[in-house]
Amino acid sequence: MAVTGDKQIIAAGGYPTIRLYSVASITSEAHELPFENERPASLRPGTCSQAAIQVLEGHTGNVVALGFFRDQTRMWSCSDDGTIRLWDLLKNNCTLVLSTGSANNCAVMHPREHLLLTGDDNGTLRLWDMVAMLDKASVSSDYTRFLLSEATIPLTRSPPTAMVETVSPIQSICLAPDGLLFAAIDRAGRVHLRKIKAEKIIEEVSLDADQQNHSNTLLAHQDYGTKCVFSPDGKLLLTCSSDRTARLWTIVEDGLGLVVRLFRVFEGHTRWVWDAAFSADGAYLLTASSDNTARLWEVASGDSVAIYSGHCKAVKAMALNDLPITI
Repeated sequence: MAVTGDKQIIAAGGYPTIRLYSVASITSEAHELPFENERPASLRPGTCSQAAIQVLEGHTGNVVALGFFRDQTRMWSCSDDGTIRLWDLLKNNCTLVLSTGSANNCAVMHPREHLLLTGDDNGTLRLWDMVAMLDKASVSSDYTRFLLSEATIPLTRSPPTAMVETVSPIQSICLAPDGLLFAAIDRAGRVHLRKIKAEKIIEEVSLDADQQNHSNTLLAHQDYGTKCVFSPDGKLLLTCSSDRTARLWTIVEDGLGLVVRLFRVFEGHTRWVWDAAFSADGAYLLTASSDNTARLWEVASGDSVAIYSGHCKAVKAMALNDLPITI
């Protein structure tokens, strides 16, 4: 999911379409009827009252990531059908289809909008030239035309007792606010820290505080990793997992590289934690879970200060934009 900078439009990716909704229309109806027993059937859990104002069609698989450009007239999307697509919202059409050669699981755009980072089922991280992609309106099977750099994460034994090492698909990617450091979490619960330098992916040394060994891979969870996200100041990294927790890690520089230490564990969800987002000031965070709820947490205390219920199925995605609108 993604929200435009002016908070007027929310986009939701599904199978296999992208649907855009008016935030004002959704919130006005919801505010008029705040109590569950006063809501008509169309506004009760499991239903959707508002029709999409725009539907983007073309993907043939799940849309796993998407985002708006700052001008809000264009979007990008990434799918497990093995493609990246660029969209012109004014013309309601797709301007570029790029075949990446493997099933994509996640993607994130650089703050400067000139790079796109993806992670796939084969454990491969890829860095794409977004500027070149925007200049080309075509269908391209030659993904190397736009590929700047790629790296493959180490093999893993999952479970740890397994005799054979295997590839662990990358489940989530996040970029630090400065656009230089990024983290990727795989389905074995490992976090891989890398840096982007001169538009190339380079390995960055980090410290696993539990093992006291320098490595660029940290075992964040013993189970399936689902999400990773940096705090607004880039000093904290949040990871989520099927172990029903979200974990907060501090990241600081030392003479050898990055030092990563566990700061806090958020416990309260009763099923998988799928998604998370920080508030703009970094004081709070939201988590979404298969227990059909979302929770609001205070970072400083670790307390759950609000529980949002009403969904009748797993909450697997969220979008938060509490930044002030600038004109």
